[in-house]
Amino acid sequence: MPRSKTRHPEPVSPSGQRKAESNCAETRKKEPAQEAQDALRESQARLSGIVDSALDAIITVDEKQRVLVFNRAAEKMFRCPAEEALGKSLDRFIPKRFRPAHWSHIESFGKTGVTKRARRRYSFDALRLRCAGGGLRFGLY
Repeated sequence: MPRSKTRHPEPVSPSGQRKAESNCAETRKKEPAQEAQDALRESQARLSGIVDSALDAIITVDEKQRVLVFNRAAEKMFRCPAEEALGKSLDRFIPKRFRPAHWSHIESFGKTGVTKRARRRYSFDALRLRCAGGGLRFGLY
């Protein structure tokens, strides 16, 4: 007994052109690399949401101490929009008198991978930036 062949209509785009079924997003199977990229994007979005909603200021820097992450709490604490902090030196948020000690600590940490600061509580001043008119006003608070 011969099998009957049912012909399904080919998908049609809004412009009326026919699409090959293999190009339809619904019928295409994701490659493992694409699935991994999608999972990474979702994970990064989740982490970004957590960092941005944290009540504590979170600032991360690269090996040259340029700001890579500056969350909303950091914006409030330093009165500086993230757009003005990103890519800039962390030094702008550290009072001049503390900068040599900070750089010494960073150099030591880079060599040993050990920090002594995590074990102590520090009370320190920080520079806050205020956007006033067209420029920035620095103040020690």
